[in-house]
Amino acid sequence: MDLAEIFCAIDDYCTQQKINWNVKILSPVVRKRNRKFQLSLSEVATIVVCFHLSHYREFKNYYLIEIKKNLKSEFPKAVSYNRFVELMPNALSVIASFLSNSCLGKCSGISFIDSTILWSMRQQKNPFS
Repeated sequence: MDLAEIFCAIDDYCTQQKINWNVKILSPVVRKRNRKFQLSLSEVATIVVCFHLSHYREFKNYYLIEIKKNLKSEFPKAVSYNRFVELMPNALSVIASFLSNSCLGKCSGISFIDSTILWSMRQQKNPFS
């Protein structure tokens, strides 16, 4: 998928569900400041989803190289890496609900069960008891 397609899908989902920065499911108990965010919640979620679709193994390299340098025109108000890491937990619930509601396929009614024994789950008898 293209970056614009991913952003449009997530942004449409956020506007449809009326999700914004003010509604926080996992908010901290003590609130320090209430300043306006430079990135939208849709942009944060898009960056996280695109990282998982990329070939990068570390998020820091992905953010500093791809977002801050290569995709600077798409994200002109990109915040620093440390600030973005602080914003990521807010996007977790949006990503989880978006993926579970929009990106799962329909069940065809045919399911498979794997009944292979997992050796780590076997009960091991203690010879000294």
